[in-house]
Amino acid sequence: MELKGKRILITGGAGLIGSHIADQLSVLDPAEIIIFDNFVRGRRENIRELLEESRVTVIEGDIRDRDALACAMRSVDVLLHAWVFVTTSIVGLVCLAWSGLTLKQLVRDEESSADRAATAAARQAK
Repeated sequence: MELKGKRILITGGAGLIGSHIADQLSVLDPAEIIIFDNFVRGRRENIRELLEESRVTVIEGDIRDRDALACAMRSVDVLLHAWVFVTTSIVGLVCLAWSGLTLKQLVRDEESSADRAATAAARQAK
């Protein structure tokens, strides 16, 4: 998947794994990286260098807050649900389809481009 010029949302993006994902994605020239984190386990120190980049946006919020999550998902091209890593101890990248389905359950009413892309990817994965 080409990430150059894309808007990428990372839930749990200030956590240990999420922040490393954000670091790696930043070199791929995305239009924007949106880090969505409640900072319970995530740390601002983990994303300190990323904050120096103008294309990085931090939203302090909880994925259980449907309105905040729906707002963060507007016009997003790619969604990475890094919050799953910590809570379920999964190692490796969470595929877009699986993470999108998880967030779709939380934000059922939001018709965002990321949601539609995740649903399409999930159908292809079956």
